[in-house]
Amino acid sequence: MKLCPRSALIAFVFSIALAACGGGTNNSTVDGNATSGGADGGGTDGGGSEPAVRSPAGVWRGTSSTGRAVAGVVFDNGDLWFSYTAEQSSLAAGVVTGQVTVDSEGRLTGFGTDFNLDGAGAREAELSGEVVARQSLVVDVVVDGESVLQFTGEYSVQDEQPADLSTVLGAFAGTASTVTGAETSEIIVGDAGMLAGVAALGCTFAGSVSPRSDINVFDVSLSFGGDGCLFANVQASGVAWIHGQQTFMATVVTETDNREVLVFSGLLDTATAE
Repeated sequence: MKLCPRSALIAFVFSIALAACGGGTNNSTVDGNATSGGADGGGTDGGGSEPAVRSPAGVWRGTSSTGRAVAGVVFDNGDLWFSYTAEQSSLAAGVVTGQVTVDSEGRLTGFGTDFNLDGAGAREAELSGEVVARQSLVVDVVVDGESVLQFTGEYSVQDEQPADLSTVLGAFAGTASTVTGAETSEIIVGDAGMLAGVAALGCTFAGSVSPRSDINVFDVSLSFGGDGCLFANVQASGVAWIHGQQTFMATVVTETDNREVLVFSGLLDTATAE
């Protein structure tokens, strides 16, 4: 997909994804301790003999120390997906993905990738921080010994329930962006979860949207067409969800090398909604 200059980006809310993570499973573990489906995980077992599991699982939204809007999700198995805007702006600036564990004291550690949309590209990152289950999350993203993003997030209780496909049915008009810029695009989600899309310069893509049973997030897979596509004839996968009732956000990472990310954010055309 050939992209327009980065200044064409519209307001960016949130979306992230990593093909290597693949959305995880519905009943996994964090730091070797079993957690039930959904975003529970604090406290101890009924007898109180086991240490507390400070699970980071759930949807989180917050702000970085430099004024970036940050939002994302951590799954039960420790897969982490977060996006961030430019400083004091609503424009997309990057996506952080990775795998984390949390000890019984709530200390978070892990490794991941920072997909920077401002020119730095994909770069390996160390992740650290702390969590209070179902309350607060602090994450520091360090690249080559330098903190590139530090943020605090608040837990989203309303996203604990399983995802509902009916909430993403319809046509969404917005912008698809990569490290090279952005392009006006449209995505349509049909009854069976089938996804189809087209960008302004002619790139088409098709795939599927699958609701997760553990959290209000969707797994996404798609294939890009040939003509006019930056990722011509490439497979990709990631996650998506609805934000603010009408904004569909999806991010996919190409499955060829896991080094290229595409982010889509679009508003629902209410005339198409069921």
